[in-house]
Amino acid sequence: MQYHRLIIPAIAILLSLSTSGLAQESWYKDVQLQADVNVDGAHLLTTDTSIYIAGRAICYDSLDNPFSCMTLSRHDYQGAVSWETVMPWNRCANSNAISLLNDTLIVSGNSSTSAANRLFINFFTTEGDYIKHNEIDYDSIYRQEGFFNNGQVLIGRELFIQGETGNLDDVTTTVTTRYDIDTGDHVHWDLHQDPIGTPVRAGFAIRMDLDSTLVTISEMSRVGGESTDVKQITKFDREGNILAEYLGPDHDRTSSVSPHLTVLPNGNYVFTHNIDGFLDSNIPQIVCLNPNTQEIEWTYDYASAQDTLRIPRIAEMKTTRNGDVICCGFDQQFELHGGSSFYFVRFSPEGELLWERTFHVLDTSNEFISGGILDLSELADGSILGIGGSDKNVIAMMRISADGCLTYESNEYCEKNNFLGLDTAVETLGTQAITLYPNPTQGLLNLEQLPEQWEELQVVSQTGAVLLSRKKTALQDLQLDMSAYPDGLYLLRVMDEKGLIVGQQRFVKIKS
Repeated sequence: MQYHRLIIPAIAILLSLSTSGLAQESWYKDVQLQADVNVDGAHLLTTDTSIYIAGRAICYDSLDNPFSCMTLSRHDYQGAVSWETVMPWNRCANSNAISLLNDTLIVSGNSSTSAANRLFINFFTTEGDYIKHNEIDYDSIYRQEGFFNNGQVLIGRELFIQGETGNLDDVTTTVTTRYDIDTGDHVHWDLHQDPIGTPVRAGFAIRMDLDSTLVTISEMSRVGGESTDVKQITKFDREGNILAEYLGPDHDRTSSVSPHLTVLPNGNYVFTHNIDGFLDSNIPQIVCLNPNTQEIEWTYDYASAQDTLRIPRIAEMKTTRNGDVICCGFDQQFELHGGSSFYFVRFSPEGELLWERTFHVLDTSNEFISGGILDLSELADGSILGIGGSDKNVIAMMRISADGCLTYESNEYCEKNNFLGLDTAVETLGTQAITLYPNPTQGLLNLEQLPEQWEELQVVSQTGAVLLSRKKTALQDLQLDMSAYPDGLYLLRVMDEKGLIVGQQRFVKIKS
């Protein structure tokens, strides 16, 4: 079996054996792997000193035909690459998952073609040495095309891999595989056999419950053909026996909001749900379910009030050591804003929004993440690492502090709530602040100390809409009249002749 591995000399040992006591650092990095592949970060696993990233890449066969393959790399807490490997034999078509057993990394992925439905399980040492791999063929039970690997959980020496495919009746279903690490023996079963409805997205996430059983979440279409979806959480044991089923709130509707799930230290389940949103689409609702009482303890309609132009999609949801919920994702309607948006959110176990951070790309510089944050993890020092991909075909990595701060070009951006086009818009990082008064204003707004190169100024609402625009040649004095505009938070931004933002400042309009 062929494989490719490159060793990159470690940069001294910048990290000592423990990160405890170190100040939290935050940064953004594009990480170029040395192998000749285009790659982005799909899933990560972190330890007290290392970051392991299982990526998705494009490889080429002997005839230069492209196909999907996997990469695996180890990084230190500064993002530097220690080693990397490419697994070209996998021909993986979707995401992959990664677990650690002692000094062995276990990475699973899938191949979904018209000829085969296969699951791959790969073994490597923590130093990047290839050990072995195994293949599981599902063609005898499930239809030949359309298999997705949605995650894995390691319990003892058994690996539980969650997949989504279609059964012989061409109905979407969940296939859960129990794999014995020592012997390679495996068994799989179909979880969805109840009359609630037909799975639309089945087994989208898998987690270990507090009692070492397993839980998964699916999106179900109700029986009867109604245009509604219900999130269903299924609790099952290691033999595939269904122990309990829970349903989310009943105001769902068909949408592209993916079902994600995490388990809190108190045993509650937090998952994503759908509510009606902007442009006849849906936005996530974060829901906390108590499985003992089957009561919804709290919900949060994410971005429904703060920014109606932004329709976020949650890509991953996890629990921190202190029980908080952290989420990451991207914007589904980036074309409305002229660029991509990606974000982090943090909730307390009681449902309080602690902070949200939105990072927005308005230009085509390809300097920042273009495909969204796909996975995140809390590091040993409490900081949060997110990974994804950029248009440079590299792994994009962003590390923010526990309170959501990003340091970029010596400037720290850390606000309680960051809205689209405000605060952390990446094309404005490092720009000059503008002096304006009075702030808050009841109407007239005076401007001072505009950048010398300015040619146009704009007043922007919280939704990103440009409400007022003035050219330099048309401005008789540096005073704006905001008395006709609604009360609220606004952004004044100033551009140069090329349209690049060279200055910005927030201000508040209040009642006169």
